[in-house]
Amino acid sequence: MIADEWQNRGLGTALFSDLIAEAKKQGLSRMFAYFDVENRSIIRVGQKVGFKPSPKEGRTDYSMTRAEIAF
Repeated sequence: MIADEWQNRGLGTALFSDLIAEAKKQGLSRMFAYFDVENRSIIRVGQKVGFKPSPKEGRTDYSMTRAEIAF
């Protein structure tokens, strides 16, 4: 979570990018994330780094959506 006063500075993108790089280095082939459907900002950040809605589950309930990224 990025504090409101630090948002829109690229920190979320940088954190996701570092996490993805480390996952690749560790030999993982994919990652999953759950996003609050009302938080359009984090969904955009997720899409920017390559997350896509999960075709198998998609929405898990009325407030969360599942996304995945394959390396």
